[in-house]
Amino acid sequence: MVDGEIVMEGQGTAADQGYETLEDAKAVAREAVPSADLDIETELLTGRPATAIANRANATDADAIFVGHRGLSTEQEAVVGSVAKEIVSKATVPVTVVR
Repeated sequence: MVDGEIVMEGQGTAADQGYETLEDAKAVAREAVPSADLDIETELLTGRPATAIANRANATDADAIFVGHRGLSTEQEAVVGSVAKEIVSKATVPVTVVR
């Protein structure tokens, strides 16, 4: 740990990796629809994923939340839970779950 951040050898902090992932995702979105003038905003949140996402959307008057779903079996979902399902139950804005 460095200044409260988990550091993976040769990889930087967890936050660095998170920001890199966000930049990669924005690039993929822009490449998928090159003719669109996309205004993509990202933010790295901490804490329980579903709670952090729902709270941020609620606090910023987001229009909607779009979230992916891994498609776990009922048994697997019972053990590990479903972030998408929890976001749907906590958010006060429309949530679209994409498979």
